[in-house]
Amino acid sequence: GEGAAVTLSDSFRDFGFEMGRLKTGTPPRVDARTIDFSFSEIQPGSEEPLYFSFAYPAHGIKHPDNWMARLGAPSPLYPQNERAHRASGWRPQLPCYLINTTPEFHEIVRENLDRAPMFTGVIEGVGPRYCPSIEDKIVRFADKSSHGFFLEPEGWQTSEVYVQGCNTSLPEDVQWKMLRTIPALRNAELMRIGYAVEYDYVLPHQLHASLETKRIEGLFHAGQLNGTTGYEEAAAQGLIAGLNAALKVQGNAPLVMRRDESYLGVLIDDLVTSEIREPYRQMTGRAEFRLLLRQDNADLRLTRHGYEAGLVSQSRHEAVEAKRRAVEGELKRLSRTFLTPTASNEALARLGRETLSDGVNALQYLRRPDCSYELMAQLLPPEEPLSEEEGLQVDIQTKYEGYIEKQQAMVDRVRSLELREIPRDLDYTSLRGMRKEAQQKLTHFRPETVGQASRIAGVNPADISVLLVHLERLEKTR
Repeated sequence: GEGAAVTLSDSFRDFGFEMGRLKTGTPPRVDARTIDFSFSEIQPGSEEPLYFSFAYPAHGIKHPDNWMARLGAPSPLYPQNERAHRASGWRPQLPCYLINTTPEFHEIVRENLDRAPMFTGVIEGVGPRYCPSIEDKIVRFADKSSHGFFLEPEGWQTSEVYVQGCNTSLPEDVQWKMLRTIPALRNAELMRIGYAVEYDYVLPHQLHASLETKRIEGLFHAGQLNGTTGYEEAAAQGLIAGLNAALKVQGNAPLVMRRDESYLGVLIDDLVTSEIREPYRQMTGRAEFRLLLRQDNADLRLTRHGYEAGLVSQSRHEAVEAKRRAVEGELKRLSRTFLTPTASNEALARLGRETLSDGVNALQYLRRPDCSYELMAQLLPPEEPLSEEEGLQVDIQTKYEGYIEKQQAMVDRVRSLELREIPRDLDYTSLRGMRKEAQQKLTHFRPETVGQASRIAGVNPADISVLLVHLERLEKTR
């Protein structure tokens, strides 16, 4: 393998950074030409178009061209079924293939556990709890007779296949032996063996919420260096770290996302206010305001930030604001419009719906489970027809209004704490009435706001009250 970059960690330590040690594993890669896919179950992609960005056709903003369509036909090595072909209707894509381990596979792993450095403790770092090695799975879930693996093609025309779910540090000879107990892999040839990785990371409590380090001005950290694991987590941090580095060079304030407006905000806030002692992975359960953090409203939540930071064009920003106005306008129109038996029953009957015996507010009617905005637009057509996405927003915001309002009220209650800044040089040990543990934790993490301070383990509401009283006194003496 490649040599370790140990001097980089030494440099961090020389500058006073506190370091930690983590580990992860990778699965073997096998040659598709040696796989019997007839023993696998095809797992097609989505038949419904899914994108990482929004399109606004009325404003001339479309989804980018699909460059994969220019690559030609995929490798014929990978079989597809009818569903997989349908999933390729909106973009070219390959399916994955589900296979399962066998009792013989498990027995081989158990017999060789003493040769797995990740399992025996030879590699001492802490591994990702939500992505355990196959050795860990077989020991921890000994009652399971099999575990599922996904065979994932590594590329459009390559024959290299990633055995997802088979992270391992077992020796090469064991990997050959155990994989060949699986029917689809009886004759499999390994192109790369699975291997373990142990790495240093910089404990992220030493970061500002901008991802700039507290010890060295102008140095920004992102990705595994901060103790996270996962592609999306690394990409998200890289985006914010790069953006804030550019803003700093320009002399502008950093972009700091709140927990109630993005998963990025949740991820970074967790990093800077928590003791990260195992690889951190972002999950929806970590967000207390996840009803507000939906994929359908991502553009409404975040485009403004991108525009103000110079990452989003004026035309896209204007398109999003036009969408916002269209949704708000339609919600207002429906709130003061009524469906009546005289005006609506004929249309309802024509559409196969139950007729009305009395008048009902249009928004109230839209809240019914069997009513969609598409139906409402037929009963009460707006002056300007809404796009499909605008109609979806009207539907969601109407049906879940009560829940959304409750969550927004929670956000508003804690907003003042999020905006209350703490002096960076505050001496917590001088705060009378604050518990010793809280003083130590706050000195260790150096939170930038009272909101951050309130989320640090070991700091309770009484400690926050003491902190608020002290901040009030400081403001009066200035």
